[in-house]
Amino acid sequence: MINAGSGGYGPVRMGAGNSSTMRAEDATAIRTQVPGVRYVSPSVNLRAQVISDQSNWGTTVQGVGPDLPLIRAWDMQYGGFFGDQEVRSAAKIAVLGSVVRDELFGPGLDPT
Repeated sequence: MINAGSGGYGPVRMGAGNSSTMRAEDATAIRTQVPGVRYVSPSVNLRAQVISDQSNWGTTVQGVGPDLPLIRAWDMQYGGFFGDQEVRSAAKIAVLGSVVRDELFGPGLDPT
């Protein structure tokens, strides 16, 4: 896992990953120039309130690349993960974890 450099305010250092200095081109360079790298998934994280017709839930929202389920060895219960074309077109696609699914739609229900 590679995080952007440490950010800070004056003499206060915030620690690794608190600076957003990495770009999509950096992920491409890592994939193509670092031997042994099989998968790369750039990401950006934020806290947000997600809303369905029945409920709302505060959670972490992550913007990730299409390699993430390969990195994490994730299986999809319903629907599927997005690919390169959806990333390039900035398609409005969401992949929900089971906790968010259960809170927004009900335990075990298929939100697709």
